[in-house]
Amino acid sequence: MRLIFTGTNDFEIESQVNQFVSSFDGEIIKIDESNLNSLLFDALNSQSLFYLKKCILIKDFSTKNINVEKFITAVSKAKDDLIILIQPDIDKRTKSYKDLAKLFKIIEINLWNEKDIQKAIEWTDFEAEKIGLKLKTSQTQEIIKRADFNQRTILSTLEKISLSDKDTFDLGDFISPSIDENIFNIFETILLSDNAKIKNKIESLKSSEDAFKLFGLLTGQLIILLALKNNSNQAAVSKDLGASPYMVAKLSTLSKKLSTSKLKKILFDFTKADMDMKNSNNEPWTILSSLLIKISN
Repeated sequence: MRLIFTGTNDFEIESQVNQFVSSFDGEIIKIDESNLNSLLFDALNSQSLFYLKKCILIKDFSTKNINVEKFITAVSKAKDDLIILIQPDIDKRTKSYKDLAKLFKIIEINLWNEKDIQKAIEWTDFEAEKIGLKLKTSQTQEIIKRADFNQRTILSTLEKISLSDKDTFDLGDFISPSIDENIFNIFETILLSDNAKIKNKIESLKSSEDAFKLFGLLTGQLIILLALKNNSNQAAVSKDLGASPYMVAKLSTLSKKLSTSKLKKILFDFTKADMDMKNSNNEPWTILSSLLIKISN
């Protein structure tokens, strides 16, 4: 069997590879980029003294570092071996990829997103029950969203909760909201709260956030708000802008509270602030603070 694991979900890739390796009855040979050239062809061509079969696991496999033609020839001769390559990013346009795809089964595993919500809920509940946690559906969903569907973060959060001695717990003690969630909360505060609360929020942000980065993230959510004002189809907006459907849904609720004229005025103020931050000698946080207070009014 010959497999290539690729994709952005390193947690799930590692989990599935471990399942193959742990159930393999034979010699395990692990090769990574550091010893690729020195061990690879010896491993493919050699015969073990103690095992009939070999599992050759190659992490960070890159066709840039090996002779692909020679590698394919060697693989073709290793008929009874399990050969697993792990390469998170593969260029499918290359001849090397096309040649490898003739011999290997390509398994692409990417990070979960909102389309995988039901799978994420079932997996999270299963992992929680394994360590003695019984979560409410709302808690499971909140953990997943705060973790931005990252399984490694979800698992770490569950472990932290399981080690606490609380019968009831505040998720905020174990996992912070995602960046998008934080930016949404900031936007919502600025647009819907009183000036005193906004000024306190700005003072808090100054100590922890970079003005340019925060401005960019706020601009991204403003673009989604404007798009939703022109098109109420959340799925279409999410697809067109490559935005999280969950965040588009939250911003859709906010967009309904804002008039088109208000959003146009906010866009004008953001555009002016953008020019000021690029061209003015004023401190970026001074410009950003003025912007946030202005649009709140």
